[in-house]
Amino acid sequence: MLTFKDKLIQAFRSVLAVFVGLMLISLIAEGIEFMLVTLIHGSVTADEQIYFAIRNRPAILMAKLLYNSIAGLAGGYAVAWIAGRAPVWHGIFLAGVQLAALVYGMTVAPFATTTPLWVWLLLAATMPVMIVAGSLLRFRQTARRQNCIASIRNCGERKRRRTPEQRVLPTAKSGSGIISLRL
Repeated sequence: MLTFKDKLIQAFRSVLAVFVGLMLISLIAEGIEFMLVTLIHGSVTADEQIYFAIRNRPAILMAKLLYNSIAGLAGGYAVAWIAGRAPVWHGIFLAGVQLAALVYGMTVAPFATTTPLWVWLLLAATMPVMIVAGSLLRFRQTARRQNCIASIRNCGERKRRRTPEQRVLPTAKSGSGIISLRL
């Protein structure tokens, strides 16, 4: 039975996990975008028109879909790792928060028109999937590690194929001698 203190710690970890996951997604996606625009421009620019003109080039927008997917995967992994329990549910919750942020960004936010609608729609379709995939990745790693602890024999090793000599079934006595059955 969990004490009140334990429940409070779990709640804090859940909130912290979602916050850190969201911040990690933003840090990765915005950081890469800023570096790409700066690299192409040759220097840091404070002019929004120049920034968005560079960022909205087709090659950069395609890269945006890729690095946002990677950011979503990392955010999903982080939320599952920090939460420590119910990793996939935390990933689903973070995916919902990210989807809400994307819908806000493409409809209400002051910079909604700076990104083409097709990019917003693709981000809204891919980001939640990648976030949940990241949390599933962490869940599978944790489950595998727990299975390794439960069964030290299989930990870190792949099952080896048995040689024909090892596949011999136990012998049975027959009237004429010993018979070995092979698989």
